[in-house]
Amino acid sequence: MRSNKVTTQYKLCSRCKKLIPLQRKTALCNECFKKERINYINTYGISDRKREADKIYNDNRYKKARTECRRRANGLCEVCYHFGHRKLGQQAHHIIKVLKGDDTTHYDVDNLVFVCEQCHKAIEGMDRDRLIEYLEEGKR
Repeated sequence: MRSNKVTTQYKLCSRCKKLIPLQRKTALCNECFKKERINYINTYGISDRKREADKIYNDNRYKKARTECRRRANGLCEVCYHFGHRKLGQQAHHIIKVLKGDDTTHYDVDNLVFVCEQCHKAIEGMDRDRLIEYLEEGKR
């Protein structure tokens, strides 16, 4: 009679040599990974820019604006829709960047466009004028 038991394969943590599941994405066990992360933060710190951005993204005003942006777009990527495609959006993109704006732009739904991941990568770094130009070029 054959057993239906699945066997787990293991590898060694590259630091302490404990056994960890082979499918684990990192080469470190949980304990070593935590130590490595703490060491990295202590050495390099968390950038002030990231800290500032995280503060904005976790603010209830931003969450409300993001929800309104998604509702306004009916959950669809606004860039894809502009080009005649119907694709679900996943992210709210700031037209005026978080780190360049202020409280008037961070939480303004008119400064957000709801996009899919692919379009977000394509338009990231574009200012308002370049984004408009990009959308107009695609319509031709």
